[in-house]
Amino acid sequence: MFGYYRPFRLNIDSSEKNLFEAYYCRICYCLWNNGGQFSRALTTFDAALYSIVLKLGGIGERPDHVKCQKIRHDVKNTFNDDVIGSRLARLTLVGFGGKMEDDFTDKEYLKAWFIKIIFGRGIKKAYEKEPVFATNTREVCAEIDEYQKANAEANLPLDAYAKSAVKNFSTFGPLDEKYKTVLYNMARWSFFVDMLCDYSKDYKGKAPNSFMDERYPTMKDMLDEQWFTLVPMIRKENTDLMNSVMAIRDDSTEWKLLFHIVGDAVGRMSAGVLRNKDIGFNYFKELLFNWGRYFHNRKVSRIWKRSGHGNN
Repeated sequence: MFGYYRPFRLNIDSSEKNLFEAYYCRICYCLWNNGGQFSRALTTFDAALYSIVLKLGGIGERPDHVKCQKIRHDVKNTFNDDVIGSRLARLTLVGFGGKMEDDFTDKEYLKAWFIKIIFGRGIKKAYEKEPVFATNTREVCAEIDEYQKANAEANLPLDAYAKSAVKNFSTFGPLDEKYKTVLYNMARWSFFVDMLCDYSKDYKGKAPNSFMDERYPTMKDMLDEQWFTLVPMIRKENTDLMNSVMAIRDDSTEWKLLFHIVGDAVGRMSAGVLRNKDIGFNYFKELLFNWGRYFHNRKVSRIWKRSGHGNN
């Protein structure tokens, strides 16, 4: 899911927050290196979590916690030799290229051309450097498209997407089956959430969606009538993901961070779906929330000091 997932809502210490920023910013800077400045907008918290799972599985090293730079290049250059981060960035670009091709297929030409103009060069370079990713992505997009056109049950495209993700991640190095299971469930859960998030929009645009039902124009309508099938599905996806995360528990800082963020994402998604709320992790929504909290705390602090308490 695209956007910056801010961990400030979680009960985690500063070392875990810094660690999350290290993994997240690594993807951002590697996208900059591989696709240009605009490609940083494609940074996802998914990729950061995948990076953590790979590290837990013995692939790659913990990235350094670096400051955020909007324009300057000196921090960016520290990731020039980051093989894992660069490959994750190229995988992100290839995945977005698959989305662009889907938009052309779905006749959303304006959206597809916009993506091509802004991100096309980076996507093309990623396709050239990672032909295996490109082939796997095209194959799974075609498979999912066939399932959705045939109104197949949602489990089939979810399974196809998750297996393709594991296939891509297996090229990073040898992984034990329990880590592959986490990656499988994480990819499956992400795609599952995306389909729920996009349901109302896909209905209006007549775009394929495995949950699509002509009787229900919005997700609220779907929930009102089909809660007895949707709720068990949500519970199963959540349970499978959390069980797989618990299966790799080693009490390292990486694992604790993964557990906290996945647990929060699962809980927030479930509550959001059942209340028919926006369940996406939107960059600007999170940013505004953070700013509001910051200025509120400053105001409370000033009032507290004016009352004389701050002088003690």
